[in-house]
Amino acid sequence: MFFTIEDIKPLTFTEGVPFEQWESFGEWLEWLRPSLSVNLGALVGHSAVRLYVMGEASQEREATDEELEEMCAVVEGAMQAGALGVSTSYVDIDSQLRPVPSRFADLRERTALAAAMAR
Repeated sequence: MFFTIEDIKPLTFTEGVPFEQWESFGEWLEWLRPSLSVNLGALVGHSAVRLYVMGEASQEREATDEELEEMCAVVEGAMQAGALGVSTSYVDIDSQLRPVPSRFADLRERTALAAAMAR
């Protein structure tokens, strides 16, 4: 998604962002913290949360109740770890020109994630 949306080349991510070293937002912050020399405020990506919970189905359909419950838990955990909020998109596409996962969310999902963020 970043390659298309943010124009960040895959090699840049591969060399600069070792995703295999963390799984949660809090673990990412702990990995990042020792190298910070400025203040940082980060948002949790809705598409990233959907992809983490739903896999490829995140770009095919709306979430089930169970998947939505898991997404809310991920968002709540991220907020408790220090996230400032959730970011979402209604227009972006990935490198295969498919809508990003957040575009498949219905109002029920967006409302539930906003409530999870607020908690």
